[in-house]
Amino acid sequence: MQRLLFLFMTINTFSLLSPSLLADEIRLAVASNFTIVLKKIVEQYNLSYPHHISITSASTGTLYSQIVHGAPFDIFLAADTKSPKILEQQNLIVPGSRYTYAYGKLVLVSRQKKGEISEYDIKQFLHNAAHIAIASPSIAPYGKATREVLEGYGIWQKLHKKIVSGKNVSQAFQFVHSGNADIGFVAQSLVLNNGDSNLWHTVINPALHQPIEQQAVMLKDAEKKRAAILFFNFLKSTSSLNIIESNGYYLDTSYPNSKY
Repeated sequence: MQRLLFLFMTINTFSLLSPSLLADEIRLAVASNFTIVLKKIVEQYNLSYPHHISITSASTGTLYSQIVHGAPFDIFLAADTKSPKILEQQNLIVPGSRYTYAYGKLVLVSRQKKGEISEYDIKQFLHNAAHIAIASPSIAPYGKATREVLEGYGIWQKLHKKIVSGKNVSQAFQFVHSGNADIGFVAQSLVLNNGDSNLWHTVINPALHQPIEQQAVMLKDAEKKRAAILFFNFLKSTSSLNIIESNGYYLDTSYPNSKY
């Protein structure tokens, strides 16, 4: 942590204005659930610092694989803690940079408006559905959380043939949005930022699954990139935290006390 803080302190007013800093490209790898929110943070950041920022979006598992095979990213915003921890153990990140930036909200989404429904109603809703969209439980944290919910309901095996798996949670959402699935389990941020007023959703009780704790890291090769350090610091700013919380995520300070 001290090393990263030192890196932050090396950025001063004069270096922020230098042409070399402004010319730096910042390369971000982000889990698909957080892409829209990250773009909003980038827009806010660019109001003060007009760096060129490229964003690559995919499932956490896919991005992790790209990173370990040498993909030239500066910052990785995962949808879990496992991948950042492994990268830390492999000495592929700046020491002390790993931290939790958000907790995801898993929701059930459909074009059939239901209003407030109980756990029993949710089970009936699922039983009556022809196709249920989820993110792949093997590579996507939201898919893993969905499986935990359905196993907790005791209906995972019963519904297995109805499930349509997307490679990430964004694809699962598209299955519902396009009408290829009746209902789906997705990230609330995707629903809130879609702009489709015909979509109904309800937040799944977070006590029914492991917290979808999402961590970010600065990758080793970005250690000397002042623009990347500046943006990484901005992710922790009040401005960024307000954007995150208002777009379908819990923060450390707002996560419910109930535990899986």
